[in-house]
Amino acid sequence: MSRYIILIAALCFINAGISAQQVSAQNDWYEDPSTERYLISQTGRNIEKGSGYYQNVLIFFNSAHYGLTDWFSLGVGFEAISTFSGNPILLVLPKIGLELSENFSLGAGVHYLNASVIASEAHGGIAYGVGTYHFDKSNISIGAGWAFLQDEFSNEPVITLSGMTRLSRRIGLVSENWIFPTGDSNYALFTYGVRFIGENTSFDISFINSKDIAKTFPVGLPAWASFSFYF
Repeated sequence: MSRYIILIAALCFINAGISAQQVSAQNDWYEDPSTERYLISQTGRNIEKGSGYYQNVLIFFNSAHYGLTDWFSLGVGFEAISTFSGNPILLVLPKIGLELSENFSLGAGVHYLNASVIASEAHGGIAYGVGTYHFDKSNISIGAGWAFLQDEFSNEPVITLSGMTRLSRRIGLVSENWIFPTGDSNYALFTYGVRFIGENTSFDISFINSKDIAKTFPVGLPAWASFSFYF
């Protein structure tokens, strides 16, 4: 696990160093519209009041997110196949994000999924908290989330370590990683991918890996593709 932590931090700091030497060349860079999220997990930063985005994940999952205040946003979504079949799987994603300083933010929220139209007990999700350090065109976050099914919460949290850095005007790198407590040991899943950045759009593609996946597929498996439009 430690080598992935070092890699994420190194990529972010290297990019910061490059950026410091090329400030004049970056004056025409537009802001990355996706700084409040990684792939699945969030940063500590919230969407600004009155702004939002639509996101499509793997064609079938659709959601819309809107900043009701500068510190609170709400997302709602659905899964397409279940919706068209008359048994919609619904998503609700409230989030609080507080800017504690120019470089540090704290966030908390819930990713809630309700599939009770398929099975009465099939609703749950994860409640999380995250802290994010922002610098130049990069950020790095550590968070913890407690999974729940109906009204029962897990005893131990899932730990997340994520990072994002911008390599050029239109391209960035994203890494999101989860550590799952499994009794006396931990199991880790790693993701790494590319973010294509537009003025009000972003497109992510990524791979997932673990010590077991790497035995057969050293570079990991394709896992995530999403498109977001910001307004």
